[in-house]
Amino acid sequence: MTGEIIEPPGLIIYSALSSKKPGAYKDKQIYLNVRWVLRPGRAEGLRVGLGSDISGGHDLNMFRMLVYAIQVSKMHYQLDHSKAFLTLPEVFWIATKSAGSFFGKVGSFEPGYDFDALVIDDDILHPEEYSLLHRLERYIYLGDDRQILHRFCRGQEVPEPAM
Repeated sequence: MTGEIIEPPGLIIYSALSSKKPGAYKDKQIYLNVRWVLRPGRAEGLRVGLGSDISGGHDLNMFRMLVYAIQVSKMHYQLDHSKAFLTLPEVFWIATKSAGSFFGKVGSFEPGYDFDALVIDDDILHPEEYSLLHRLERYIYLGDDRQILHRFCRGQEVPEPAM
């Protein structure tokens, strides 16, 4: 399954990317999901979300799902230059605020939204050399759970999960 209709009009893409091993994106269905659903769906008013699904894939890391979405869209761009590839801010929005809209007022730091957040220590990634956007991008591409200092869900700190 590559997605699920949650509540019309809406589509959440959750295993189209996680169900394939990294580098195995030759499947045209994945191109369809990333390029022809995420951006055009938004343009047509369709609520679109991006998530991870371990039952259909191999990874729970949501940040990797963002990277995979960007990578697949860039690969498709090499085949068709008529449509731009997805950007980090665009995919981040799809995975946070847009996906959060399926579950209520989550996915944003705006007033009236639940406070869901990660507090990240990116010192190991040399933050002094980069803008805030570039720091976020570096964490998404290079960071992992070892840099997460605190986790918040609905305003309450959540303990680190035991693995």
